[in-house]
Amino acid sequence: MKGVPLAFNDLATSTIGPISTPVFIFVVVAAVMLFVERKTLLGRWAIASGGNPEAARLSGIPIDRTRIILYIFSGLAAGIAGIFINSRVATGDPNSGFGFEFDVIVAVILGGTALSGGQGTIIGTVVAVFILGILGNGLNLLGVESFSQYVVKGVLLVFAVGIGEVLRGTRGTLARLRLLSSLKSG
Repeated sequence: MKGVPLAFNDLATSTIGPISTPVFIFVVVAAVMLFVERKTLLGRWAIASGGNPEAARLSGIPIDRTRIILYIFSGLAAGIAGIFINSRVATGDPNSGFGFEFDVIVAVILGGTALSGGQGTIIGTVVAVFILGILGNGLNLLGVESFSQYVVKGVLLVFAVGIGEVLRGTRGTLARLRLLSSLKSG
């Protein structure tokens, strides 16, 4: 039985010019997804079907096809991440990414994606990934054990969900007040 090739092990530590390969690939994937989100029909369909699937279906948006394409993109991104994680630890272990799903959920929610769907941006998620990376590195440098790091990230998640719900409620209240004001004046 042959081991993992050395070139595979070097992938996570290699560079493209002055930029590390994982960072370069991250930027490319984020840029492609930002383009898809903002400039394509698929991006509009994704936002519409996440906000109100029934209204989107009645508007003629192919909900099932949109979800399948988004699942394909998600699987592709997970595959790329898996390649870099396994390259970094120099192994082909299928369990090497165990526990990262919590970090993904925290990053997406912290980035502004609503639990109910229909809101969220690629930029917000990228910023949240950087925040979580800095937080994780800081906690590691301080010597905080991994269990306590999950507690800190959980508190951050609860805080982000709470703030998000308060902001959405405030926006809804302001919209209702504007509507009432326009009805009274008109």
